[in-house]
Amino acid sequence: MKGLCFNSKQIYNDHITKYRGSENINYGCSMRGAWRALQCMGNDIAIVIHGPIGCNNEFKLDYSDGLARTYCTDMKETDVITGGIKKLEDLLLKLECNVEISLIVILTTCTSELIGENIEGLISQLKGNLHKKYIVLHTSGISGMVQSEGHNLVISNLIKNFTVETENDEKSVNYIGYSWPLDNESGRDISELNNILKEIGIKLNAVMTSGMSYTNIFQASKASLNIVRCPGSAYGLINYMKNQFNIPYIKLPIPIGIKNTHEFLFSLIDYFDLPNEKKEIINNYEQFTIRRLEKLKKFLCGKKVAVAVGANRTLYLVEALIELGLDIKVISFYRLHETIGDDVVNISGNTFNNLSKLTEEYNLNCDVLIYADSKQFFDIVKNADIDIVFDVHTNRKLINKMGIAFSESMDVTHPYHFYFGFLALAYDLVKEINQPFFKKYKEYII
Repeated sequence: MKGLCFNSKQIYNDHITKYRGSENINYGCSMRGAWRALQCMGNDIAIVIHGPIGCNNEFKLDYSDGLARTYCTDMKETDVITGGIKKLEDLLLKLECNVEISLIVILTTCTSELIGENIEGLISQLKGNLHKKYIVLHTSGISGMVQSEGHNLVISNLIKNFTVETENDEKSVNYIGYSWPLDNESGRDISELNNILKEIGIKLNAVMTSGMSYTNIFQASKASLNIVRCPGSAYGLINYMKNQFNIPYIKLPIPIGIKNTHEFLFSLIDYFDLPNEKKEIINNYEQFTIRRLEKLKKFLCGKKVAVAVGANRTLYLVEALIELGLDIKVISFYRLHETIGDDVVNISGNTFNNLSKLTEEYNLNCDVLIYADSKQFFDIVKNADIDIVFDVHTNRKLINKMGIAFSESMDVTHPYHFYFGFLALAYDLVKEINQPFFKKYKEYII
C-alpha cells in the first residue's frame, strides 16, 4: 500500500494534518518487541518461545558467553493438531537443570495462542518440579501487532512481579526504554550516561532493560525519578511505579546530538535543583565535542540524507544530522500509532507539530513519507540522488546494492547517544560515505 507523500513545506495543509493512516497501523509484532526487551538482560534470564521455529528464526543465534539465551519449542504441524504442551514441559524441565538461570520468561506465538495452549496450567501442574521463577507473556501477533506492546509487557510484568518497595535513594534515576545489548558497542552509551551522571551528582539506579539481571529487578523502586525514553514502551510501568512506589516520571529527548543531549542533562540538573557548576561540567563536554566535530563536518557538509524510522525517534535523529551539516532530503515515518492498553492511539498530531517546528527552525525542504511501502521509499531515495540512508539494519544489503552508503537508524550495534556517541556517529558517517566501495559500485548500477 502506498503511503502519504508530501513536501515538508506543506505540513499545514488540511489533507495532511487530518491524515490518520488507519489502514496500515501494524509494525512488527509484540513478541518481537518482548524478545528485544529481554535479550539484552542478564544471563540469569532465559527466553522460551512457544511456537514454530520460524518465530524463532532471527533469534536462534542469541548466545552470551557461550550460553544460549533464547529457546524454542519448535512446534510442528502435528503439534498444531494434537497440542505442543508436552514439548514445552520437556524444555522447561531441561532448563531447570541449568544453574545459571534464575528466571524463565515464556512468550506465546500465534500458533500456540490459536490452539489454546494452557501454559499457566502447565506451570501450576509442574509446581513441585519447578524451582525457578516463571512469567508467561501473551505476545502473539494476533493479540498485538506493535513491538512497543511487547516492550511494555516485559518491563511492566517484571516490575509488578518482582520489585519490592524500598526507600528511595535521593537523586537517583531509572532510564526506561533502552533495550540494546550492553555486550556490544552500543553499551558504551550507558557507560557514558553513568559517568556523566556521576560527575553531576546523580546515581543511575537501573536501565530498563539493558544489562538488567533478575536480582536488579528488585532494586528498581530505589530510584527517585523515572526517565522515559519511549512512552509507548513504558506507559503501564511508569504509571504503576508512580502509584505503587511514588516515583514520578519525566519524558526527555532522545539524547542524540548536541542540542538534545544538552536538554536531556540540563533538565535533570534543574529537576534535582543541582548547583550551576554542574552545568559547567556539561558545557565542557559540549565544547570538547564541538571542537572535535569541526574537522569531521568538513567531510559531511551538504551530503544528501534519507531517514526512515518510527515517529518517536525520527525527528531527534534528523535534528542531530542537521547539526553535522547534512542535507535532509527524505524523512519516512514507519508508523504514527502507539498501542496504549487496548487502544491504538494516533500520534500524528504531535509528530506533525514537531516536524513543523523543525521545518521553520532549519528551513527544511524535503519529501516526507508516512506509511510508505518499500518501493515508494526506494524510488524517492533513488530520484533524490541520496548519499546516505538511515534505516533499520536489516535493509543494509538492499541499500548497498543501490550503491548508497548506509547507517543504522536504531543504534543496534553503535553507541550514538550523548557526546562521545555523537562523535562516534560522525566518525562512522565519514568512513561510510567515503568508502571507495560505494563510489565504485555506483558505476555498475543500472
